[in-house]
Amino acid sequence: MLDNLRLNEKKTMNFWRLSTKTNFSDFKEGDLLFFLSKNKDHLSSNKEKGMIGFGRVASMHIGSIRAMWNKYHELNGFNSLNEFREAILKVHSRNKPIANDVDFGVLARITAGCTGADLANILNEGAILAVRKGHKLIFMDDINEGIEKVAMGPAKRSRVVTEKDKRMTAYHESGHALLGKLIPDYDDDIHEVTIIPRGNAGGYTLSRSKNDYACVSKAKFIAEITMCLGGRIAEELIIGDITTGASGDIKQATNIARDMVTVYGMTDEFGMVYLGGDQEVFVGRDYGSVKAYSDETAFKVDQQISKIIQECYANGKKVLSENIDKLHTMARVLIEKETIFEEEVDMIVDGKSVEEVCEFIDQRRTMKEQENAKRIQQRLEALSAPVEKADNTEQPAAKPTDDGDPLGGGENVTKE
Repeated sequence: MLDNLRLNEKKTMNFWRLSTKTNFSDFKEGDLLFFLSKNKDHLSSNKEKGMIGFGRVASMHIGSIRAMWNKYHELNGFNSLNEFREAILKVHSRNKPIANDVDFGVLARITAGCTGADLANILNEGAILAVRKGHKLIFMDDINEGIEKVAMGPAKRSRVVTEKDKRMTAYHESGHALLGKLIPDYDDDIHEVTIIPRGNAGGYTLSRSKNDYACVSKAKFIAEITMCLGGRIAEELIIGDITTGASGDIKQATNIARDMVTVYGMTDEFGMVYLGGDQEVFVGRDYGSVKAYSDETAFKVDQQISKIIQECYANGKKVLSENIDKLHTMARVLIEKETIFEEEVDMIVDGKSVEEVCEFIDQRRTMKEQENAKRIQQRLEALSAPVEKADNTEQPAAKPTDDGDPLGGGENVTKE
């Protein structure tokens, strides 16, 4: 893969211009070249054949990181996309002072859907944050914050937040987190819940996928919509009013419901009929989108979308009403500590009190500070240890090995 190659996701980009920016002299006959893109317009087989026609590259694949893994797991034994991302993270962590508490397996699950460039950016952000904090090593917390910065934007700890808004945000995020834990079909882990403003969000709930799902069931979609509506439900139950904070949640829930109706055939009204005929607009073409169905059908589609969302809202409201005490506990902990993680969420769901959860947070923070200080001291002692003088006798040259490369050897991980 060419390190400096970037794909412009704008629709107006001419794909063929990439060929003039690609230095094919770095490749030998038989090498495999990958272009990674999120734009489906880059996936044309004709363009693929055209790029191969330059003569230096035997074959080429244009697609997502999933397609890239489909090729590499056969050669290197990766059993899942999580393992593949873990290997990519280890490659990008070379020459970085990574602490022992960094778990690349956990990071791979958190970063589901990220490209290789995203993973490199996350580790770079973690390194920058570690330097700003005065750390000698890059700890797991630094990389976690790097993930949040890449996904949501920088934390705005200096933003003035009123007590009313803080309480509103705490209940809003608690509604998301509790539904994520209590709905059986929502099987993703709740990794973090915070009320610290970041980007345009007043707070957020971060889920961690256990697997990369090739197919998603109807029950999973319903659970995701219900979890999206948890914030608005909590506002209505506790505050007695609704706010603009749920605008992004409503948009996400509506998009999922629309795909269920028009793309995936998951309603009794339409059955297995594809209605996703809206075409995206290109410059110089039709102004607006072109529908592949009548206005009467569009009205029925809207009714089905509304029906799905209303049913999810009613179910989520029932679940939160039955667990209102846990909602109060989580909101109080968030107001006091601002951020909680999976362990604290599990404690609250198990019925622990506010005092018990806060005490656990304080103990974990103290223990982590002590462990970090110990790791830094060990690293400094290792660096200051005397180096033995090299023997003047000539030693036979060591044979090159690929053991350090998790992707199967060589500096260029895209060559086979």
